Amino acid sequence: MNNIIEGFGNSSESSIDDTVNGFTVTNELQVLEETYTNQKSCGCGGGGCCGKKRTTQSRPVAEYLSRTEGAIVPNFVEVEFKGRRREIFLNKKKLAFTLYDAVIVETHQGEHFGTVAAFGLLNEKILNKVNSESQPAYSVLRLASDAEVKQNEINTAEEHSIIQYGRTTAHEFGHDIKITDAEWQLDKKQLTIYFTAPQRIDFRELVKNFARMYKTRIELRQISGRDEATRLGGIGTCGKLLCCTQFKPSTAHVTLDHARTQQLSTSNISKLTGMCGRLKCCLMFEIENYESVPEHAVSL
Repeated sequence: MNNIIEGFGNSSESSIDDTVNGFTVTNELQVLEETYTNQKSCGCGGGGCCGKKRTTQSRPVAEYLSRTEGAIVPNFVEVEFKGRRREIFLNKKKLAFTLYDAVIVETHQGEHFGTVAAFGLLNEKILNKVNSESQPAYSVLRLASDAEVKQNEINTAEEHSIIQYGRTTAHEFGHDIKITDAEWQLDKKQLTIYFTAPQRIDFRELVKNFARMYKTRIELRQISGRDEATRLGGIGTCGKLLCCTQFKPSTAHVTLDHARTQQLSTSNISKLTGMCGRLKCCLMFEIENYESVPEHAVSL
């Protein structure tokens, strides 16, 4: 559970609530696995009269790319926010998008700035796979104007000083926490501060301090080590960018059993640990193969 503490303005009241992450999906291209048939000119359909067999090919990427060339009007749009957080929104106003367009979306907190990460067939299939019974609750309001893009740049520039102020203030209050990131809402009606801590602590006094300083609604959100690595990014021990920052934004549940199944030594856990301090997500990539091979292997 995430530890969320909210405050508003100079109010002396704050609250602590347990929440879970909102509706998010991963941008996995394997959900687009479709096949098509190449019918031969003879019309036999590969029946053998022309000596040619019917061929079946998988096109997980081509179908998606063919529907995203230029601006189109999709039913669903996947928007990426700061920290590589992604959500799918409805396109009720039938706006035309291209990839990486800056957009303004509605959320339960108000208007928020983001960029278009994907749309079209890809999002429809992801949505059906993740949640086929309901649609996203919010929609894209409009394409961001030049003034809104500029305002977002100003907000982003201010966030670094907010992080530094938060770390100094937390140290003064004696809290054993690490301020990881800060994020302004576009209209500055809310400021979200992300942090990690070894345990759950009451930070209400810290929230009041932030509220007095920035005169807005404050939300302190405790995140896990995996979420921190996703937001900050980095280079893994393999020499490549972290998987969670590239193609795997969803949190994985990895245990030592996954390592043992792959016959990896668990005597030195540091070799199996990623930058987040948890077991590496890549231990999950081929686990299904390792689990199925013994069932089909020949006994010796």
